[in-house]
Amino acid sequence: MNTDGGPKHAVDFSDFEMDQHFWNESYKENAQQATVEDFFVEEEIAGLKPGSALDMGCGTGNNSLMLAEKGWSVTGVDWAEHAIKLANEAAQEQGLEATFLVGDLTNWKAPQQYDLVISTFAMPAGEGMKSAVATMVAALKPGGTLIICEWIRR
Repeated sequence: MNTDGGPKHAVDFSDFEMDQHFWNESYKENAQQATVEDFFVEEEIAGLKPGSALDMGCGTGNNSLMLAEKGWSVTGVDWAEHAIKLANEAAQEQGLEATFLVGDLTNWKAPQQYDLVISTFAMPAGEGMKSAVATMVAALKPGGTLIICEWIRR
């Protein structure tokens, strides 16, 4: 409890800039700790016919690899070079076809359109979020599915 009687909260990261260097170093130090596991993408795509998928802010590729296992043709993008290295290693170890690229969600442009575009816990703050969402929408085929899950922002 805080002295004001309210609940004690974890560190407030609202003013902390988590930039490319921060994430790259985080994945180098402890990739498992830097990875946010989600448990909903698989459920959300259950009724979709596998096609092409783009995973924006893919980190070490957990969602991308799950999609590849289910027959999707997957491209994952993240700005942390070390995360992309780990994603490529995991794909090779698991014998899965997936393409992983280093790119900044605020200015990366998709080379094609996709049936599915996902981003989980990877959106940049402020104006960067607007750019990233615009990129995702532009990368989505007409009639495609867009899934974004994010932390609550103030």
